[in-house]
Amino acid sequence: MDSKRPIILAVRSLLRPVVRLMIALGFNARDFVEVAKTVYVEVASTEYGKRGRQTNMSRVAVLTGLTRREVSRLRKVSTHDPLPLMDPLASVGKVLAHWHQESPYIDSHGQPRQLSLKDFRHLLDTHRGDIPQQTIEKELEAAGAIHIAGGIVEARSRYFMPVQLEEQAVERFGRVLGDVGGAICENLLCSNTEKKSFEGRAVNERVAFGSRDAFQKFLDRTGQSFLEDVDDWLTDHSEPEDADAIRMGVGVYTIGDIE
Repeated sequence: MDSKRPIILAVRSLLRPVVRLMIALGFNARDFVEVAKTVYVEVASTEYGKRGRQTNMSRVAVLTGLTRREVSRLRKVSTHDPLPLMDPLASVGKVLAHWHQESPYIDSHGQPRQLSLKDFRHLLDTHRGDIPQQTIEKELEAAGAIHIAGGIVEARSRYFMPVQLEEQAVERFGRVLGDVGGAICENLLCSNTEKKSFEGRAVNERVAFGSRDAFQKFLDRTGQSFLEDVDDWLTDHSEPEDADAIRMGVGVYTIGDIE
């Protein structure tokens, strides 16, 4: 492949649903870049080593484009505890972060004090960066992070999250997207002599505009039946917990334009 254009187009398509969710959860671009760098280091370290060994730091730096010092720092970040990477002062949420941490704004128990509208707007002016004060105030109130009544402002959340979602639902989003992407990536990278995993789609670009509900009902019926058959097969071939086993399965999802 002589051009990076297909790669860029593919990554942009992949990232659209991810970024859509990230924005809804108040996860900014700077945070995303930090997490992306940790994944670059993890993948380069574990999947590009020679003779089954972990990739050495110099080669990880070459593969990822990061400095050896940055690679060393990111290798220490736990996959299960990535929060130290997050920068609470890099978004609208920095106002909430200061409100929950700085002595002028917290009480003797370390809790955020209720502020007069004047004091709150002083807090905004101090930490809002180049974002207009009114914009931040509206975003925080719309997200339920603050409550304004009678000239008093109350902090109701430590983090700016425009849309409230259950943790399990967000984690499932990552697992499903990871499963789909992982299957396709394995097929792309495997040699011509290796058997590829099953991966297919049924898509038509000219479906009648009013057919969405009918298609959804059809998919709910036939898709569920198919998944139940797969589940029965997997159950018949499952091993006890103390035996060697692998994770296998299949996913069914709807393809369609977002209205």
